[in-house]
Amino acid sequence: MARALTAIVTLVDRVFRSVIWLLTAAMVAIVVLQVFMRYVLNAALSWPEELTRYFMIWSGLLAAVYAHNEGQHVGIGLLLDRMGPRLRRVTQAVSHALIAALCTLIAWQGAKSLRSYGEIKSTALRIPMDFVYAAVPVSFLLLALISVKLLIKPLASTEK
Repeated sequence: MARALTAIVTLVDRVFRSVIWLLTAAMVAIVVLQVFMRYVLNAALSWPEELTRYFMIWSGLLAAVYAHNEGQHVGIGLLLDRMGPRLRRVTQAVSHALIAALCTLIAWQGAKSLRSYGEIKSTALRIPMDFVYAAVPVSFLLLALISVKLLIKPLASTEK
């Protein structure tokens, strides 16, 4: 099970890393376009701010997923470094279990709330807002999946 979960997370990681880069590049290009239109042509566009805001939401949450999988989130290593290997594994397992549970709860509640946004459209682009808010359940479900993978890893360790 751990091998299958790792393979799924690796695939998702590669796809999301590419999506994060594409969203970031698109945000830069859109902002440059808006600056050019506003200050050079004196004809500001109505949609760039809204679109870059939605891209920022998605890229930020997807970057959190990527960082969690890579172990790049902020953590307090001082206590873990002072623990023995066995206590460290147990502490990490409990931590990942709690993170998985919380992320699952947030994903579930976020998915439930999407129903209320279905008919609301964004102001400038007129896209359904449930697409924008779907970033929360999608990213937190992936965070939960990664936490389960990270939970299994220390439990499977043979280090004494």
